[in-house]
Amino acid sequence: MENTIDPINKRHNSWVTIILLNFFGWIFIYADRTILNPVMPAIQSEFGLNHSQLGLISSLFFLTYTIVQMPFSTLADYFSKKWIIGLGFIFFGVMTLFSGLVTTIGLFLITRAMVGIGEGNFYGASYGLSSQVLPKNKLTFGTALINSGQAFGQILGTLLSSILVLQLHFHWSTPFITISVPTVIVGLLYILVIRDKPFNASTKPNHSKTAIKSIDIKALFTRNLSCTYLMLFASIYGQIVMITWLPLYLIDYRHISGTNVGWVASIVPFIAIPSALLFARIKII
Repeated sequence: MENTIDPINKRHNSWVTIILLNFFGWIFIYADRTILNPVMPAIQSEFGLNHSQLGLISSLFFLTYTIVQMPFSTLADYFSKKWIIGLGFIFFGVMTLFSGLVTTIGLFLITRAMVGIGEGNFYGASYGLSSQVLPKNKLTFGTALINSGQAFGQILGTLLSSILVLQLHFHWSTPFITISVPTVIVGLLYILVIRDKPFNASTKPNHSKTAIKSIDIKALFTRNLSCTYLMLFASIYGQIVMITWLPLYLIDYRHISGTNVGWVASIVPFIAIPSALLFARIKII
């Protein structure tokens, strides 16, 4: 594999700017995911869905989201990260808008699958972007700040959907339409704010054999790393299950209504924010 050009110009891209963009990126990705959860009963009622069909909505989204992460992450190593992230955000923002405009369950499933494709390009490219620009002494805390956007997004999406639909009795499509506009704006900010290095002869990749580094696959699966992968998989799996189905459980089985659904479902992300930032500041020797 040949070394590729680092397209990010550190002199013109403040690490604070990158943190803010990635922070808001995670906010709207998780807000888009969680606006669906409180309105699932309304969607089920309007389209006459059984429980299996209702589960298919989230399953299709996460299927496409998972599948496209590897190819988009590979593309981000060779092409401009800002365009990959920016165009992805614009695409999933538009698809979120269409999610609120479609009138059949078939089209709704297609739009949610398309949203998964749009969001799937963010994970690898965004962390690649931050790792290029953040100073080493700011990397841990800066990453924690970026990741806290996930918790803020869960809170925003759950409360927005609960207030608009469960409390104010707007149509279930309203949160999708509402969240789509700032999502597209974030995508445009990635494209307009981040500056790439201009390509010139002096920045051409080095094709010499000394510039080619082989990757030791075995080194990626040591005992410690394998245990870390398993721990992260389990924690993320539990988190996604909770944020996806907790609002529906609160509505159907605990008979909680209105904004109380959003507040109860937001307890964990509320607590996670200060906890994550605190531990990021602790230096372990």
